[in-house]
Amino acid sequence: MRKALGVLFNVIAFGSADAAILYEHQFAPGTPQACTSCIPQPPQLNRVWDAFDLSAPAEITAIEALLGFDVSYLTSGTTPINYSIWDQTRSTKLFTQDFLPNQLTINLVQAPSYDVVAQLTPLPLNAGTYYLSIFNGNQIEALGWNVSPVTLSGRSVQTIGPTFAPLPSENSASGRDMAFRVIGEATAVPEPSTALLVLIGAFALGALGYRTPAQSDITGHGRLPRCIPGGERPNLRALAKLLRDRR
Repeated sequence: MRKALGVLFNVIAFGSADAAILYEHQFAPGTPQACTSCIPQPPQLNRVWDAFDLSAPAEITAIEALLGFDVSYLTSGTTPINYSIWDQTRSTKLFTQDFLPNQLTINLVQAPSYDVVAQLTPLPLNAGTYYLSIFNGNQIEALGWNVSPVTLSGRSVQTIGPTFAPLPSENSASGRDMAFRVIGEATAVPEPSTALLVLIGAFALGALGYRTPAQSDITGHGRLPRCIPGGERPNLRALAKLLRDRR
């Protein structure tokens, strides 16, 4: 009974849809790339970020992006590419995961641009605005991130060094949209009416499984009789007639 109630609650209240694109900046080969591991001022590296929005709670399972690599990195690269997700102010890191080239799904689009999919450890996030950073900490195996051909929100930021100081806009990819997709599953939050229905259903199922203790007759000696005189099981019409006759 308890197991059935648990399944009922999960299906009604927290059923999830199949994986889908939750947020997207369009892809196009041949667009300019922003360097997200170059050295404009040694020994400090550039890093590129871009914002994405979730209109409802979701579980992020993958990031797809249009990235630029040197061919040698695909065959012999040793520095992992870091994917991280931050809060809206880029002050709190919410998620980080490293990938070597053989741990990514990489398909050539138009040299040097590759369609790259990273399968993330599932990350639940509430509705809100977040920042994605894709970064390679080795300037020799520099990583480029293609700019989207369509400007939507212009919230990309290119920073320098460990303090993430923004580069001057005239020298950076700030104020653009990078080409990427956030993939995952929306997680439903039950409406109050749905939750009430679940509780009513649980109560009803519990009532069905409830058994009252045996009732005693007025003398306290055993159960009330289940038969009317004659030894047969009660018939409602006969019982009603019997009561009328006794009046």
